Amino acid sequence: MMEQRSRDPGAVRNPQNQYPSELMRRFELYFRGPSSSKPRVIREVRADSVGKLLTVRGIVTRVSEVKPRMVVATYTCDQCGAETYQPIQSPTFMPLIMCPSQECQTNRSG
Repeated sequence: MMEQRSRDPGAVRNPQNQYPSELMRRFELYFRGPSSSKPRVIREVRADSVGKLLTVRGIVTRVSEVKPRMVVATYTCDQCGAETYQPIQSPTFMPLIMCPSQECQTNRSG
């Protein structure tokens, strides 16, 4: 998936060269339990609580750092200026080495 950097603003965009859906999602979601429900101690959470929104009361005893994870890698070709998007589905991935744009494939320069 790639998009040519605005060389020709009037050009029609190829439907295959669109932004990945991961880049288009921008939202935040907040949950708040009903004010009538009283907080539970974690030891009181049982099987009947599965699938329900609970308010839990407790003390945090250990935390770990948040490790950011790449969702979409974006590359810009130095030769033709094409942007290439590579969705990442696993913790490890192989970065793109060659530019997949039509211009670089024809000239074998990317």
